[in-house]
Amino acid sequence: MKAKELIDAGEIGDISTIRLKMVAGGFHHGWKVDNETWLWRMEEATCGGGPLVFDDGYHKFSLAYHFLGQPEKVFAFIDATPVIGSMAVKADGTKVQFYEDAPAMITWKARGVPRYGIFDITYSPDMEINTNYYSCDERVEITGSKGIIWVTRCTGKMLQEPSLTLYRNGETKSWHAMRDDWADSFIDSTKDFIDAILKDREPILTGFDGKEITRFAIGAMESGKTGLPVEF
Repeated sequence: MKAKELIDAGEIGDISTIRLKMVAGGFHHGWKVDNETWLWRMEEATCGGGPLVFDDGYHKFSLAYHFLGQPEKVFAFIDATPVIGSMAVKADGTKVQFYEDAPAMITWKARGVPRYGIFDITYSPDMEINTNYYSCDERVEITGSKGIIWVTRCTGKMLQEPSLTLYRNGETKSWHAMRDDWADSFIDSTKDFIDAILKDREPILTGFDGKEITRFAIGAMESGKTGLPVEF
């Protein structure tokens, strides 16, 4: 939210690109998630898509939409990596091997403007990530005509750096001690939704936005399967 405030104030000029970096670490770090839950997340028939590109990735596509607006075209490389040592057993006794839909590289163009984005997803099973939640961390880099904004410390705390850094005019300015915990997003969005109901207004993320972001994620998955760009 602070990054968007700085951008809207013209601090980095006209946005040209955004880069989203997500790295998922080994299952033995962070939250202890049971196999039944992983089975739900890993099966496209139940989850709706891959665990990183679609399930968790939706939140990153939401950030992309928030900063760059609607996409015009998306192209994706999406691979699959088996999760070593993780396997679930269904009710019928069938064993299921878990796969992460990574490494993946997703690129897109914003609608009607020369703005481009890249979403880089990596699964590093032997990497320990400092987090209280899922073994995952994200970084965001937004480049404009006058400067750059970096957002770190999202789900995890892999980089011991300020939550937000602005580069402009050859100098950097950082914001420390911000409300940057992953849980804060759930708290704030829930409060906003309740307030929207009480005041009969649209929430920050509207139903239309939610549908467009879902379409964005599904388009990326479709491109990954066909090897062709998907136009919206």
